[in-house]
Formats: sequence, structure tokens, C-alpha cells
Amino acid sequence: MIQATTFAAPTSSMVFQYNWDLPASSAASAIRAFQSFVVRPSLPQEFGAALVLSVGSSKGRVSFSLTGGWYAPTDQFAAVITLLLAALPQPGGKKLTVGTYIDSIQYLGGLGRLNTTGIVDSHDTFYAKSLMTPPMSEALTAAFMHYLAHQGFRANTVRNPFPSVSLLTIYLAM
Repeated sequence: MIQATTFAAPTSSMVFQYNWDLPASSAASAIRAFQSFVVRPSLPQEFGAALVLSVGSSKGRVSFSLTGGWYAPTDQFAAVITLLLAALPQPGGKKLTVGTYIDSIQYLGGLGRLNTTGIVDSHDTFYAKSLMTPPMSEALTAAFMHYLAHQGFRANTVRNPFPSVSLLTIYLAM
């Protein structure tokens, strides 16, 4: 019989959000920088993040967003994230929210609260798939970002009430 072990909630947490609006070629470079960053053996387990990619502010651009949680003392976060940020252009937006572990779960959960009583479930039909892939090559990231930056604007969003919903999310497990 396998015995599950739970861990104590971290004593502190910080939710981080960085946003860029990049030309396709810069977005491809940013993905490669992120891939290099997350495969480092020294990346602390207290770091968890998701990349969200979608069409940018205009044709030829990609919206590139990094959102996640840091579950160690907040004064240690800069030493970790600086390694990634040094390889990326200056972000167009940044938000750091310090709080408790529960605060981070409420924030990242999207509802702002854990109690879902009174929230009506809605029905939506969509396709989702999870893939584990090795880091993408330079040619592949360049082609993919070019496709997103140009073909993404042709996507039929007439029925989509949330046109800013991402086309791709790359997760790094916490």
C-alpha cells in the first residue's frame, strides 16, 4: 500500500505576473530562454510558473505572459527570477502579490476565493490536451510564434466570448 504524505503549507508565498507584447521573433527567443531556465537542475522546487501565449496587440506580435507562485521567503525570489529576466526584454507589466499560501491559491484559482457555494457551473465545450515535449528547437519556436502572430488573428472568435483566452499555455509544475 502506498502511503501519501502531505507537506505543511509554506509560511509565505508570492504570486508573480510578468507581461510582454513581443514581435514573433522576440517571442520565439523568449520561449527558448524560458525552456533553458526551467530545465536547470538548480531551479528551486518552490518556483512554479505557467507561460500563456496568445495573439499580441497587432498582427505580427505575440502576447507573452509568465504567471506563477513562489513558495519560499520572498527575499529569495529575486535571485531566482533575475536569471530568467536577464534573458528577456524588459516586461511591459509586472505584478508581485505577497501573502499566505491560501491567498496564492485563491488568486491563482481565478475566483478570488475558495468557497464556490453559489457559483453556478457553466457548460462549455472545448478541446484540451496535455503534452510533455522536449524543449522546442530554434526553428520550431520561430515557426510557431510566426504562425501565432499572423494566423492567430484569423482565428474565428465570433462565438468566443473571451477573445483573449490563450491559444497555448506551457506549464511548469510546482
